[in-house]
Amino acid sequence: ELVAGALQDHGRARIVGTRTFGKGSIQTVFPLSEDSALKMTVARYFTPRGREIQARGIVPDVVVAPLRGKSGAEGLVLREADLEHHLETTLPAQDGTALPARPMQRAALESTRMFGSGDDLALATAVRMLAPDLGLAHEAGALLRKLGLKIEASAQAVAKSL
Repeated sequence: ELVAGALQDHGRARIVGTRTFGKGSIQTVFPLSEDSALKMTVARYFTPRGREIQARGIVPDVVVAPLRGKSGAEGLVLREADLEHHLETTLPAQDGTALPARPMQRAALESTRMFGSGDDLALATAVRMLAPDLGLAHEAGALLRKLGLKIEASAQAVAKSL
């Protein structure tokens, strides 16, 4: 969000996609006693031109809505804001062992497979917008397919590690 806002404010990039999440604050936990603490917002993020990010996010220059029209689970697009406890702080196990994967992590991983595939409308739009500027108009489709294969391979590796 910070990079997208800075690039947009300085006219250095066209932002493509949907509005970002809007996490633009920093909290610090102050211990009060053995079993209590105070969580306080100590800073907020702003873009170079002074736009606040918290709870507003960055609105793209070219809005590309998530793919719709599919039925059931295929029609859903998982976002961080949709996840239960998405802003909670979690700590790893104290003994250094990996925590078991939760079902929501697996669901989030499955949804990322859309990214880079033929169903990724935002990526396809961005490549089509940039291709003429880069002299690659005839190669846009091949670039999308190649990127999709690399992303799928990475997603499979992550799935095996969960």
